[in-house]
Amino acid sequence: DPGFNSLILAQKNLEEKGIHNVQLVQAYSQHIPIPPDTFDYISALNVLEHVFDLDQTMSEICRTLKPGGQFVADSRNRFDPFFPEPHVKIRWVGMLPRKWAPRYVKWRTGTIYNHTFLLSYFDLRRSLIKYFGKQHKIIFPGVDAYGWPAWFNDLTHSLERLPPLAFLALQIFPSHLVIAQK
Repeated sequence: DPGFNSLILAQKNLEEKGIHNVQLVQAYSQHIPIPPDTFDYISALNVLEHVFDLDQTMSEICRTLKPGGQFVADSRNRFDPFFPEPHVKIRWVGMLPRKWAPRYVKWRTGTIYNHTFLLSYFDLRRSLIKYFGKQHKIIFPGVDAYGWPAWFNDLTHSLERLPPLAFLALQIFPSHLVIAQK
């Protein structure tokens, strides 16, 4: 994590739970101070839309993963027509051209919107192909995490068995789950 305060809280939480085999590192994802081929598994939950350089971040993830290592991430979909953008609570911000979004958010909420870069299905796919080749999947996350009824998970799993429909649905689904292997 780049935030020192977040690392202090994480360390305190680990200590309270009696966990002592974790090493916390203060760094940005674009420059991970870890030797190549170190990790078996890397997880980036609610992170990818906040990195300053997705290409450099994905390069570092690949560099630090061992051969056969796995990368798992989730990412809110830029083109989600169902829910407000989670960081500013405004609908359809991702539908705007990227250069208009910060001005629109500032006008609507008075807040600065320059540290969030929501990714589309195609943004994710392009990056995964570049760094993981065919060793990746973009799938539906468990929708019960969004407060949707559990039966909706069965529906999304059924869609995954119909690739053309899944492909179309993933383009507008609120979130994506990424699974990749080096």
